Parts: sequence; C-alpha cells; structure tokens
Amino acid sequence: MTTSSSNTDTLPTVLAGPLLRRVEADRLVLWLVTTRPMTLSLVVESEAQGTQRVIPLEGTTCQRLPIGRDAVLHLIDVALEEALPRDCLIEYDLRIRSEGQAEQGIADWAPHLLYPGASRPSFVIKSRLDRVLHGSCRKPHHAAKDGLLCVDELIEQQLDNPEGRPALLLMTGDQVYADDVAGPMLVAIHALVHRLGLYGEQLEGAVVDDSAELFGHPATYYRREELLPAFKSNEALRERFFGGVEKPVFTTSNGQNHLITFGEVMA
Repeated sequence: MTTSSSNTDTLPTVLAGPLLRRVEADRLVLWLVTTRPMTLSLVVESEAQGTQRVIPLEGTTCQRLPIGRDAVLHLIDVALEEALPRDCLIEYDLRIRSEGQAEQGIADWAPHLLYPGASRPSFVIKSRLDRVLHGSCRKPHHAAKDGLLCVDELIEQQLDNPEGRPALLLMTGDQVYADDVAGPMLVAIHALVHRLGLYGEQLEGAVVDDSAELFGHPATYYRREELLPAFKSNEALRERFFGGVEKPVFTTSNGQNHLITFGEVMA
C-alpha cells in the first residue's frame, strides 16, 4: 500500500479506536484504525493480582487490513495464558509505534478518551451479568440526545467502583444506522471516503457498475433505491413486511440514503 506523506501529515495517526469489542478472562478483542500500519503492544495491569503484562501484538494476535490509501484496520485478538481476575478493575493501554517514532500510550495519542484523574482506560470482567446496558443503532439525526452519553456518565461515576460498573453493553441493532442516513451525513461520508482514499468496489447487478459511478450518480442522494435490483427471492419477505410493495435488495422502509459500499460503512 502506498501512502502519500503530504496527506498523512495532516491526519491524526489514529483515526478510530481503540474499541474494546470483547472481554473475557482469557481473551481480549479490540480494533483500531490508523493512517498507516503500526507496531502495537498491549499492556494489561491488575492491581488485585499485582501484575502487569506487556503483550507484543504480532502474527495472529493483530491482523492489519489496508482498507484505503490512508486507512489500516488493526484487528486485535489476544488469547491469555493466565486468566484475568473477575470483579475488579483491570487497566489497559494500547501502545503504538511507527517507523522513526517513539512508542506512545493512549495518554499520549488520545488523552481525550481518559476520564479525569485516570492515566489509562479500564474494564471489569463480571462474574455475573448483574448490570446490563441495552441499546440498538445510533441515529445521529434523531431528535433525542445520544443515549451513549448516559453510559459515559455512568462509567465515570463508577470509575473506581467495580461493583457499580456495567457487565456488558448489548446492542441488538446494527450498531451503525446503515439505512436511515441523513443527506448531510452521506455527503460527509463521501468526503471522508475521498480524504482517506478508501478502496472502491464493483457492484454486481446494480444500475451503476462500481462505487465511483454510484457516488457521481444523480440518484446517489435520497433516491438510492432506484439504483439497486429487486430480487424475486425477496417477494415473500416483501409481502409479509411491506404489504407487497416492491423493495430493492434492502429490507427497509427508509432506504433512500442507504449505505451501499464497504467504504461508506467504514467511513
């Protein structure tokens, strides 16, 4: 993958993350998006055990997937030989290093992610699911306030109290609103696709041949359902959920700005 230094010089090294996807006593799963491939190490510290582990993220523990000219997805999946303790605070740090630069921790490259007084983020592995947070998709243009702000406040209030921390966040929706997308948001998504050089793709069976043609088509905003094929295999589903109204590919009633390409979803 070639990288334009003039482009990455104006971009932050880390574009998104680290996102803690899954936490078990013997397994940690995170992901991170950066502008270039990074050398990573994971630090896990348990005051209850009196131990600190520094885990180099190499080989199968960290898959680096280029998703664009200036975007690399790091999929981190660590199997722990010694299980982590339950029901106590566990701090972690994701240290990054690129060629010619010193190693940096989260406090260096993303201090805004830390709560006041904290030097690293932390989590708790509960022995029972006593406090479960439940939500669905996040809809940025909804009239209500963002529900995850309440989650943020809850964690801050219980930062040093393992018992009061949530056991998990259960999201039973798509986690991103891929169908009901506001026009200004889709414009911003396309700007970011271009800014990062996210890779395009071929679109089989659609009115347009590829993602570049999709982005430039007059129907790309507010009329996207016109660009996609309607499959006969969807007829029974259409009849049951939409009263027989013809629907293209998407099983949604708000698909005018539905995300289509992988690059759009990643942006």
